[in-house]
Amino acid sequence: MAIYVNGMGGGIGRALWPALAALDAKRISGSPGKGQLTCNLQNLSDSDGDWFCPGDVFIFPAAWSKPDQCRKDPQGAWLVNVENTGRLIEKALEKKTTVIFFSSDTVYGQQKCTLDENSQLLATEEYGKMKAAIERRFSSATGFCALRLSYVTSFWDGVTRYFIDCAKTRKVAEVFEGYERNMVWIDDVIAATCALTAMGCRGEVLPRAVNVGGAECISRRQMAEAFANAVDDSLQYREVAAPDNFFSSRPRRIALDVSLLTSILQRSPSSLGEAYRKHKGALHD
Repeated sequence: MAIYVNGMGGGIGRALWPALAALDAKRISGSPGKGQLTCNLQNLSDSDGDWFCPGDVFIFPAAWSKPDQCRKDPQGAWLVNVENTGRLIEKALEKKTTVIFFSSDTVYGQQKCTLDENSQLLATEEYGKMKAAIERRFSSATGFCALRLSYVTSFWDGVTRYFIDCAKTRKVAEVFEGYERNMVWIDDVIAATCALTAMGCRGEVLPRAVNVGGAECISRRQMAEAFANAVDDSLQYREVAAPDNFFSSRPRRIALDVSLLTSILQRSPSSLGEAYRKHKGALHD
Protein backbone atom coordinates (compact mmCIF):
# COMPACT_ATOMS: atom_id res chain seq x y z
CA MET A 1 0.00 0.00 0.00
CA ALA A 2 1.31 3.45 -0.94
CA ILE A 3 0.01 7.02 -0.68
CA TYR A 4 0.54 9.30 -3.68
CA VAL A 5 -0.12 13.03 -3.84
CA ASN A 6 0.24 15.68 -6.54
CA GLY A 7 -0.29 19.44 -6.56
CA MET A 8 1.93 20.28 -3.58
CA GLY A 9 3.17 23.54 -5.08
CA GLY A 10 0.07 25.61 -4.26
CA GLY A 11 -0.90 27.19 -0.95
CA ILE A 12 -3.03 24.25 0.19
CA GLY A 13 -0.46 21.73 -1.00
CA ARG A 14 2.41 23.39 0.87
CA ALA A 15 0.40 23.33 4.09
CA LEU A 16 -0.78 19.75 3.50
CA TRP A 17 2.56 18.21 2.55
CA PRO A 18 4.18 17.95 6.03
CA ALA A 19 1.24 15.88 7.32
CA LEU A 20 1.35 13.61 4.26
CA ALA A 21 5.14 13.33 4.34
CA ALA A 22 4.76 12.04 7.90
CA LEU A 23 2.61 9.25 6.42
CA ASP A 24 5.45 8.44 3.98
CA ALA A 25 3.47 9.72 1.00
CA LYS A 26 5.13 9.79 -2.40
CA ARG A 27 5.12 13.19 -4.05
CA ILE A 28 4.21 13.54 -7.75
CA SER A 29 5.47 16.74 -9.36
CA GLY A 30 4.88 18.38 -12.70
CA SER A 31 8.60 19.16 -12.98
CA PRO A 32 11.50 16.69 -12.78
CA GLY A 33 13.44 16.68 -9.53
CA LYS A 34 10.72 18.20 -7.35
CA GLY A 35 9.13 14.90 -6.32
CA GLN A 36 9.73 11.17 -6.33
CA LEU A 37 7.63 10.91 -9.52
CA THR A 38 6.96 13.25 -12.44
CA CYS A 39 3.59 13.78 -14.11
CA ASN A 40 2.87 16.90 -16.15
CA LEU A 41 -0.89 17.45 -16.39
CA GLN A 42 -0.37 19.77 -19.36
CA ASN A 43 1.31 16.96 -21.30
CA LEU A 44 0.21 13.62 -19.86
CA SER A 45 1.99 10.51 -21.15
CA ASP A 46 0.51 7.03 -21.52
CA SER A 47 2.83 5.69 -18.82
CA ASP A 48 1.78 8.24 -16.20
CA GLY A 49 -0.03 6.43 -13.41
CA ASP A 50 1.52 3.03 -14.13
CA TRP A 51 2.83 3.14 -10.55
CA PHE A 52 -0.65 2.76 -8.98
CA CYS A 53 -1.51 -0.59 -7.34
CA PRO A 54 -4.58 -2.04 -5.60
CA GLY A 55 -4.98 -0.65 -2.10
CA ASP A 56 -3.07 2.57 -2.80
CA VAL A 57 -4.49 6.03 -2.06
CA PHE A 58 -4.09 8.94 -4.52
CA ILE A 59 -4.68 12.46 -3.17
CA PHE A 60 -5.34 14.89 -6.02
CA PRO A 61 -5.23 18.65 -5.24
CA ALA A 62 -3.51 19.59 -8.54
CA ALA A 63 -5.44 21.98 -10.80
CA TRP A 64 -5.58 25.36 -12.41
CA SER A 65 -7.46 26.72 -9.43
CA LYS A 66 -7.77 30.47 -9.95
CA PRO A 67 -11.31 31.17 -11.23
CA ASP A 68 -10.20 34.22 -13.24
CA GLN A 69 -7.42 32.20 -14.91
CA CYS A 70 -9.93 29.53 -15.91
CA ARG A 71 -12.25 32.19 -17.34
CA LYS A 72 -9.45 33.82 -19.37
CA ASP A 73 -8.01 30.55 -20.77
CA PRO A 74 -10.83 27.99 -20.68
CA GLN A 75 -9.19 25.67 -23.23
CA GLY A 76 -5.90 25.43 -21.33
CA ALA A 77 -7.73 25.00 -18.04
CA TRP A 78 -10.06 22.32 -19.49
CA LEU A 79 -7.06 20.33 -20.76
CA VAL A 80 -5.51 20.26 -17.27
CA ASN A 81 -8.60 20.23 -15.03
CA VAL A 82 -10.81 17.87 -17.01
CA GLU A 83 -9.18 15.93 -19.85
CA ASN A 84 -5.82 14.98 -18.31
CA THR A 85 -7.09 14.97 -14.74
CA GLY A 86 -9.81 12.56 -15.84
CA ARG A 87 -7.33 10.29 -17.63
CA LEU A 88 -5.08 10.03 -14.56
CA ILE A 89 -7.98 9.42 -12.16
CA GLU A 90 -9.40 6.77 -14.49
CA LYS A 91 -6.08 4.93 -14.52
CA ALA A 92 -5.88 5.04 -10.71
CA LEU A 93 -9.42 3.70 -10.32
CA GLU A 94 -8.81 0.96 -12.90
CA LYS A 95 -5.89 -0.18 -10.72
CA LYS A 96 -8.17 -0.23 -7.62
CA THR A 97 -6.49 2.83 -6.11
CA THR A 98 -8.67 5.07 -3.93
CA VAL A 99 -8.82 8.66 -5.23
CA ILE A 100 -9.38 11.70 -2.99
CA PHE A 101 -10.08 14.50 -5.46
CA PHE A 102 -9.98 18.13 -4.39
CA SER A 103 -13.10 19.67 -5.87
CA SER A 104 -14.78 22.96 -4.96
CA ASP A 105 -18.02 24.26 -3.47
CA THR A 106 -18.45 26.17 -6.75
CA VAL A 107 -19.78 22.94 -8.31
CA TYR A 108 -23.10 23.89 -6.70
CA GLY A 109 -23.35 27.22 -8.48
CA GLN A 110 -25.62 29.98 -7.21
CA GLN A 111 -28.32 28.45 -4.97
CA LYS A 112 -30.20 30.11 -2.10
CA CYS A 113 -30.56 27.10 0.22
CA THR A 114 -28.01 25.39 2.44
CA LEU A 115 -26.41 22.64 0.36
CA ASP A 116 -25.58 19.10 1.39
CA GLU A 117 -23.63 16.52 -0.58
CA ASN A 118 -26.79 15.35 -2.40
CA SER A 119 -27.68 18.82 -3.71
CA GLN A 120 -27.68 19.45 -7.45
CA LEU A 121 -24.50 20.55 -9.18
CA LEU A 122 -25.50 23.72 -11.03
CA ALA A 123 -22.18 25.42 -11.73
CA THR A 124 -22.28 28.12 -14.42
CA GLU A 125 -18.74 29.57 -14.22
CA GLU A 126 -15.72 27.85 -15.77
CA TYR A 127 -13.89 26.55 -12.69
CA GLY A 128 -17.01 25.10 -11.10
CA LYS A 129 -18.07 23.46 -14.38
CA MET A 130 -14.66 21.79 -14.69
CA LYS A 131 -14.76 20.37 -11.18
CA ALA A 132 -18.36 19.26 -11.71
CA ALA A 133 -17.38 17.51 -14.96
CA ILE A 134 -14.88 15.34 -13.09
CA GLU A 135 -17.35 14.62 -10.31
CA ARG A 136 -20.06 13.57 -12.76
CA ARG A 137 -17.65 11.35 -14.69
CA PHE A 138 -16.72 9.37 -11.59
CA SER A 139 -19.86 9.78 -9.48
CA SER A 140 -20.65 6.06 -9.54
CA ALA A 141 -17.03 4.83 -9.47
CA THR A 142 -16.00 2.78 -6.45
CA GLY A 143 -13.08 4.42 -4.68
CA PHE A 144 -13.69 8.03 -5.79
CA CYS A 145 -14.24 10.76 -3.17
CA ALA A 146 -14.61 14.49 -3.98
CA LEU A 147 -13.73 17.10 -1.35
CA ARG A 148 -15.85 20.18 -2.09
CA LEU A 149 -13.68 22.87 -0.56
CA SER A 150 -15.00 26.26 0.41
CA TYR A 151 -12.67 29.26 0.57
CA VAL A 152 -9.61 28.01 2.49
CA THR A 153 -8.25 30.42 5.10
CA SER A 154 -4.96 30.68 6.99
CA PHE A 155 -2.56 33.50 7.79
CA TRP A 156 -1.29 33.08 4.22
CA ASP A 157 -4.48 33.21 2.16
CA GLY A 158 -4.80 36.30 -0.01
CA VAL A 159 -7.57 38.06 1.91
CA THR A 160 -6.06 37.48 5.36
CA ARG A 161 -2.65 38.69 4.14
CA TYR A 162 -4.43 41.79 2.86
CA PHE A 163 -5.92 42.38 6.32
CA ILE A 164 -2.49 41.97 7.93
CA ASP A 165 -0.93 44.47 5.54
CA CYS A 166 -3.77 46.96 6.00
CA ALA A 167 -3.50 46.76 9.79
CA LYS A 168 0.27 47.34 9.63
CA THR A 169 0.01 50.33 7.29
CA ARG A 170 -3.18 51.75 8.86
CA LYS A 171 -4.90 51.48 5.50
CA VAL A 172 -8.67 50.93 5.47
CA ALA A 173 -9.34 47.47 4.06
CA GLU A 174 -11.96 47.32 1.32
CA VAL A 175 -14.01 44.11 1.40
CA PHE A 176 -16.33 43.08 -1.42
CA GLU A 177 -19.99 43.01 -0.51
CA GLY A 178 -22.14 40.07 -1.54
CA TYR A 179 -19.46 37.35 -1.27
CA GLU A 180 -20.35 34.66 1.32
CA ARG A 181 -18.78 31.27 2.03
CA ASN A 182 -18.29 28.65 4.76
CA MET A 183 -14.70 29.80 5.01
CA VAL A 184 -12.64 26.87 6.28
CA TRP A 185 -9.38 26.99 8.22
CA ILE A 186 -6.49 25.10 6.59
CA ASP A 187 -6.03 22.82 9.62
CA ASP A 188 -9.52 21.40 9.08
CA VAL A 189 -8.71 20.69 5.42
CA ILE A 190 -5.56 18.85 6.53
CA ALA A 191 -7.40 16.92 9.24
CA ALA A 192 -10.19 15.85 6.86
CA THR A 193 -7.68 14.76 4.19
CA CYS A 194 -5.66 12.72 6.69
CA ALA A 195 -8.78 11.10 8.17
CA LEU A 196 -10.06 10.06 4.74
CA THR A 197 -6.60 8.86 3.73
CA ALA A 198 -6.50 6.65 6.83
CA MET A 199 -9.93 5.26 5.92
CA GLY A 200 -8.73 4.52 2.38
CA CYS A 201 -5.59 2.81 3.66
CA ARG A 202 -7.78 0.56 5.83
CA GLY A 203 -9.82 -0.40 2.77
CA GLU A 204 -12.95 1.41 3.94
CA VAL A 205 -15.41 2.81 1.40
CA LEU A 206 -15.15 6.60 1.33
CA PRO A 207 -18.17 8.89 0.86
CA ARG A 208 -18.80 9.97 -2.73
CA ALA A 209 -18.41 13.64 -1.73
CA VAL A 210 -17.68 15.71 1.38
CA ASN A 211 -18.43 19.40 1.92
CA VAL A 212 -15.26 20.88 3.45
CA GLY A 213 -16.27 24.18 5.00
CA GLY A 214 -16.22 26.14 8.21
CA ALA A 215 -18.88 26.16 10.89
CA GLU A 216 -20.93 28.98 9.33
CA CYS A 217 -21.46 30.84 6.08
CA ILE A 218 -20.03 34.35 6.49
CA SER A 219 -19.37 37.43 4.35
CA ARG A 220 -16.07 39.16 3.66
CA ARG A 221 -17.17 41.87 6.09
CA GLN A 222 -17.66 39.25 8.80
CA MET A 223 -14.25 37.84 7.89
CA ALA A 224 -12.69 41.25 8.52
CA GLU A 225 -14.66 41.57 11.74
CA ALA A 226 -13.37 38.20 12.95
CA PHE A 227 -9.80 39.24 12.16
CA ALA A 228 -10.17 42.54 14.00
CA ASN A 229 -11.73 40.89 17.06
CA ALA A 230 -9.30 37.97 17.28
CA VAL A 231 -5.99 39.20 15.82
CA ASP A 232 -5.59 42.97 15.45
CA ASP A 233 -8.24 45.44 16.56
CA SER A 234 -6.47 48.24 14.69
CA LEU A 235 -7.83 46.89 11.40
CA GLN A 236 -10.32 49.27 9.83
CA TYR A 237 -12.51 48.08 6.99
CA ARG A 238 -15.45 49.05 4.81
CA GLU A 239 -17.62 47.23 2.30
CA VAL A 240 -17.32 48.15 -1.37
CA ALA A 241 -18.87 46.85 -4.56
CA ALA A 242 -16.87 44.09 -6.21
CA PRO A 243 -15.10 44.99 -9.47
CA ASP A 244 -16.54 44.14 -12.85
CA ASN A 245 -16.38 40.42 -13.73
CA PHE A 246 -15.66 39.35 -10.12
CA PHE A 247 -18.95 37.49 -9.83
CA SER A 248 -18.79 36.25 -13.42
CA SER A 249 -15.99 33.94 -12.20
CA ARG A 250 -17.57 32.83 -8.90
CA PRO A 251 -21.02 32.54 -7.26
CA ARG A 252 -22.00 35.18 -4.72
CA ARG A 253 -23.09 32.89 -1.91
CA ILE A 254 -22.53 29.18 -1.21
CA ALA A 255 -23.81 27.93 2.14
CA LEU A 256 -22.76 24.40 3.04
CA ASP A 257 -24.15 21.74 5.34
CA VAL A 258 -21.01 20.38 7.05
CA SER A 259 -22.63 17.55 9.01
CA LEU A 260 -20.65 14.87 7.18
CA LEU A 261 -17.38 16.74 7.72
CA THR A 262 -18.23 17.02 11.42
CA SER A 263 -18.68 13.25 11.55
CA ILE A 264 -15.34 12.64 9.80
CA LEU A 265 -13.46 15.07 12.05
CA GLN A 266 -15.37 13.84 15.14
CA ARG A 267 -15.80 17.51 16.06
CA SER A 268 -17.25 20.65 14.54
CA PRO A 269 -15.05 22.51 12.07
CA SER A 270 -13.60 25.71 13.47
CA SER A 271 -15.26 29.07 13.07
CA LEU A 272 -12.97 31.64 11.48
CA GLY A 273 -12.83 33.68 14.69
CA GLU A 274 -11.82 30.62 16.71
CA ALA A 275 -9.10 29.72 14.23
CA TYR A 276 -7.70 33.25 14.04
CA ARG A 277 -7.61 33.44 17.84
CA LYS A 278 -6.01 30.02 18.25
CA HIS A 279 -3.25 30.54 15.70
CA LYS A 280 -2.49 34.28 15.91
CA GLY A 281 0.82 33.51 17.63
CA ALA A 282 2.06 32.08 14.33
CA LEU A 283 2.22 35.62 12.96
CA HIS A 284 5.07 36.37 15.34
CA ASP A 285 6.98 33.07 15.07
